[in-house]
Amino acid sequence: MKSVYLQIYLNILQRMLSILIPVYNSSCVQLVRELHEQAKTLKIEFEIVVMDDSSTKEWIKEQNRTLKVLSNFRLIERSDNVGPAIIRNELARQAAYPYLLYLDSDTLPINNDFLQVYLNRSLEDIVLCGGFCYKKNLDENNLLRYKYGIKVEQQPASKRNKHPYMRFISMNFFLPKDVMLKVGFDESYRFGYEDAIFGKRLAESGIQVLHIENPVWHNSMDNSMEYLRKIRLCVTNLKERNEDIVEYIRLLKWHKYVHILHLKWLVKWIFKKSKKAIERNLTGRYPSMKLFAFYKLGCLCE
Repeated sequence: MKSVYLQIYLNILQRMLSILIPVYNSSCVQLVRELHEQAKTLKIEFEIVVMDDSSTKEWIKEQNRTLKVLSNFRLIERSDNVGPAIIRNELARQAAYPYLLYLDSDTLPINNDFLQVYLNRSLEDIVLCGGFCYKKNLDENNLLRYKYGIKVEQQPASKRNKHPYMRFISMNFFLPKDVMLKVGFDESYRFGYEDAIFGKRLAESGIQVLHIENPVWHNSMDNSMEYLRKIRLCVTNLKERNEDIVEYIRLLKWHKYVHILHLKWLVKWIFKKSKKAIERNLTGRYPSMKLFAFYKLGCLCE
């Protein structure tokens, strides 16, 4: 009899989901409406919680506020900007249900059974990463973000699972609430590489990460100049925190080799002389991924 009650209890848990979406200067209207429709179709207990990290664009905030008419929806607007790590941790504390699905606001599920795929695996005490894809983009203003996404970030689950912790990206992942509360994001990483640190914390906690094929479209609107600005900020935030995470971030491995070979001065000199030319390439029609890799290394050495 106990096993029957236990199975009933597990079936109830399996259908209780908090969908958590951090937002900063981005409309999540289409994403939320799609998720809301899928959840209603599945007839599950769910909530969608959007937390705005003190966005500066009022017209976007107004768009997201139109979602308040939906059932099982909450919009939390912060008055201070704290960064994605703190936002994700706070969303977990605010969540009402035992399973959490995190999605970036500039994503959209590709398949109609997106939620069902995750819920089918919900009783496993693991972190699931569904992956993401990019639509073909011919906009010259954001070719760098698109090309880097296609060449480097967009990978099948089979390849991601070769290095599951190093390949963790927080754009689209699912996990038990108690795991998130136990591990959490390192809040000292305010912007940039917080995903890599979270992957490291999961590994150290002995929590399995499994990459599956349940992708979203990544609809990034960053133009190339804005993307380079964000990259410089990420690298700046990384400079003082590299010793304990060098094995998880390829850029830090390159930096370590340059330091060991006493070539840091040479990289700095070349970068100083070529920085403007590299930026012209990266913001142009044919951005080079090799130059982009050197650009990040140069920023770190500079």
